[in-house]
Amino acid sequence: MRIIRPRIFTLCILLIPAISLYAADLTVPKLDLLTTGNWNQDTNRVDLVTTAETKIAISGGYKFGGSLSLGFFSEDLGYLDQDASDVVEGSDTQTDVNALANYLDNNTYLRFQGAELTYRELFGSSNNDLTFFVGESDSFASGDVFMTRFGSADITTRYKGNRYFESGFDGIHTVNGTGLRIGSSWGTDRNQTDFYFYQDGYLGTGIYSADAWTAFNLETIKFETFLGTSFPQKSSGIYRAGFLFYYNPGTTGEFLAEIGIPKWTAGEAFEIGDFYFLFEPRIHIDPLTVILTLFWQPDYYLQSETTEGESADIHINFLFGDPLQSTISGGLETSFIVNTDYQSTDEDQFEIVTSPYISLGSPGISWNFACDVNLLPFHLETLVEGIIYIKAAF
Repeated sequence: MRIIRPRIFTLCILLIPAISLYAADLTVPKLDLLTTGNWNQDTNRVDLVTTAETKIAISGGYKFGGSLSLGFFSEDLGYLDQDASDVVEGSDTQTDVNALANYLDNNTYLRFQGAELTYRELFGSSNNDLTFFVGESDSFASGDVFMTRFGSADITTRYKGNRYFESGFDGIHTVNGTGLRIGSSWGTDRNQTDFYFYQDGYLGTGIYSADAWTAFNLETIKFETFLGTSFPQKSSGIYRAGFLFYYNPGTTGEFLAEIGIPKWTAGEAFEIGDFYFLFEPRIHIDPLTVILTLFWQPDYYLQSETTEGESADIHINFLFGDPLQSTISGGLETSFIVNTDYQSTDEDQFEIVTSPYISLGSPGISWNFACDVNLLPFHLETLVEGIIYIKAAF
């Protein structure tokens, strides 16, 4: 289930040539295609479902830096080929509301995701800037900032997003709304600090949020932390906080941690379901890399209740080869999932999934072929699931 449902905008294709290409850069920072194949016992055929997520960015200018992001998310890209006018039983004219809702949810028109306009050199200093933003903006404690703002190597976890989670966990919080961001580098290329004030797009009109965020990019240590609040909510507001810590001594190991609280209501006692925990040690013994990810899924994410809360994941990835340096890599990853709140949900208490995979890399794109074997709970019809996961940025 997708948490963010951006407003659908009608995009006239005739407007595209009006963009001054010599003054703007058109990029596709994200294009993810996830195709799963399952055996359908009723038809004795393999059913394919493709989940797609894309982002198109138009940006340009320095003094008044502007950017516009368009894109879409579809849980079933092929749904557009299906008939959305299913008829309710007993009637030949009434449209099935659920079928129509599914059709609209999986519609792949380009949708507005976000826009920013930045005034650089605020107060006459090259260290400061002021940004007006609308829609989805920065993510906190995901690690992406070290690539996008500092130009460092990718430190983010592989165990994230729609490949593994319905809620698409990737970092602890993402700014979404209409507001202002004031940022400063404090005269160094090792730090960036931003302050946000905005009407919260997750919570609705008239509800505001404020966040403070900072990141430090050092040679062996990378660190980011944030603190935020939303109001008026409950009697004393709701709050969120968290941090990311990464350590790489340059030998045979590295470590990543993401710890925080995506949502907490003031005056209420802390519960285990309020927390977001991710611990990930990585051990490199050429050509093998062992990645152990311990992840606790929170009850709330991006200001909404999740369907996967209060489950503990142990994910082990045996990776052979380096995806950044070789064109072919692969390995075996296994997930052990314990649903601690299974008695009040429809989930099974224990889940075990093991996946042999092969990755093919080329500039700007990676191809991942996997075979998910669902060992527990064991059901013959869902035992094996084929996976093709393509990630591109260009």
